[in-house]
Amino acid sequence: MDGLVCANITLAGQRRRRTGGVAALVAAAVVAAGLASRHAPSLAYLAVFPFVLGGAFGVLQARARTCVALARTGRAEVEGGGTRALRDDERGTVQRQARGVLWKSIGIAAAVTLFAVVAGGLTISR
Repeated sequence: MDGLVCANITLAGQRRRRTGGVAALVAAAVVAAGLASRHAPSLAYLAVFPFVLGGAFGVLQARARTCVALARTGRAEVEGGGTRALRDDERGTVQRQARGVLWKSIGIAAAVTLFAVVAGGLTISR
């Protein structure tokens, strides 16, 4: 996220979200490959949406150092575990960053899923 002003997750939180996001993206690829190997109908590729959404969500939260769920409740992670309330001067910035993460994740998931549905409908002649 460009212009990061405020973070509400720790470095450990970034690692957890990035790892989870990458795992979800790998799962999306496995699902898509499984569908392709079985010559599944195009609409079956809609099954990749939740995996891509979760993957994008995790990776973008890590990149932005912003947890959407914590931002919604006005909280931030603290080193060593637990959370604290965001200060008034942090709250608006973190919530704005969180909205950006949310909408970008949805956009990425929709675009990748649309591509998978369209590509899944194409037949490759041998």
